[in-house]
Amino acid sequence: PPTKLEALAMVWKYNAFSDGSNLTLYLAPSLINHSCAPNCDFGICADGRFSLIAGEDGLLADTELSISYLPLENLALATHARREHLAQSWLFFCRCTLCLDSQPSCNVC
Repeated sequence: PPTKLEALAMVWKYNAFSDGSNLTLYLAPSLINHSCAPNCDFGICADGRFSLIAGEDGLLADTELSISYLPLENLALATHARREHLAQSWLFFCRCTLCLDSQPSCNVC
């Protein structure tokens, strides 16, 4: 099992946001789930504040917020390539609606 220091380092690595040169841990944004078809985008302001932006149409009440953990250019990749990148970089298998809708159907099942 990982030591406490290793566990804290993993929390930092997988929950911090980068502004290009620094990693910062933001409590509420670190709880937002990933989607390959996110309903929000985010940015880090010059003063270090986290900015969450909803799409042009906004969001309905009780809609789960989602952001992409991938760079925007990677969202155009094929499902298997996005999943591979997320598995290697973030240690999870993506089951967002876009990935599930893109799965080939099984003719045997």
